[in-house]
Amino acid sequence: MRQYTKEKIKELAPQWLLNIRKRYYANKKYQKGPERRNLLKIEMHLADHCNLNCNSCSHFSPLADENYLNIDMFERDCQRIAELSSGNLEVIRFMGGEPLLHKNIIDILNIGRKYFPDTALDIVTNGIILPQQTEEFWNTCRINNIQIHISNYPLKINQDEINSLAEQHNVKVIFLNNKTGLHWNNMRLDVNGGQNIEESFKLCSQSNFCINLYEGKLFTCPTIAYVKYLNKYFKENFIVTNDDYIDIYKVKNIDEILDFLCKPPPFCKYCNIKNQRKIDWNVSNKDRNEWIE
Repeated sequence: MRQYTKEKIKELAPQWLLNIRKRYYANKKYQKGPERRNLLKIEMHLADHCNLNCNSCSHFSPLADENYLNIDMFERDCQRIAELSSGNLEVIRFMGGEPLLHKNIIDILNIGRKYFPDTALDIVTNGIILPQQTEEFWNTCRINNIQIHISNYPLKINQDEINSLAEQHNVKVIFLNNKTGLHWNNMRLDVNGGQNIEESFKLCSQSNFCINLYEGKLFTCPTIAYVKYLNKYFKENFIVTNDDYIDIYKVKNIDEILDFLCKPPPFCKYCNIKNQRKIDWNVSNKDRNEWIE
């Protein structure tokens, strides 16, 4: 029997069939919702701002102040989470913004491996300044078994040079989707907060998946963690309450965290998941319409 890739199926199948398939999986997820995780997965910003600034960025990086992860706070947070989880996490993803902008990224990688010796540690970068990284950076990645994941943007980066550096230093580099273009589903916020909280949470691809650690707090998605930048730039008032995150210093065990993250937070009332739109990648114009209905 002939085998087809997902890309080939999308190319050959009529649009009506693809729409049925999409609705089927959306309904299937809505019926179940995000399941409780067995292991905690964490993403964190090394820098809130970015050197690329993508249109409609869900981390609000084009609007963000120049802000870097505080290393002392990071180490305290790592120590606390390691205590709660016995150092057993699914993965830690260092991202942003653009993580390579942090001048002390080497120290951060060493601290991460110190507290989580058996956890997968990944850097998620746009790759623009990766060829300019020092020998010490590459050696640190090798020693600590750090993988580098390069997001798919239609940029003129020298993949051959990056692959050569990675091979030379025995570091695994993964180009996440090696295509010439990129598009994604853009979800805009409802200023009136009139969305169904349960429905938004269950249909969202980021809920309990893109879990962000920010200043001792865990958020089920980056939108809640960094909406402060949207509020500041456009003078909006999307409210983040104490029920929208869990404080790692106020819980007794990891089960409290895992139980919290698989339930919808109040902020989901702002997320109009049903009317999300597919957009092509572009650089942000910092237009309010990119993020707000």
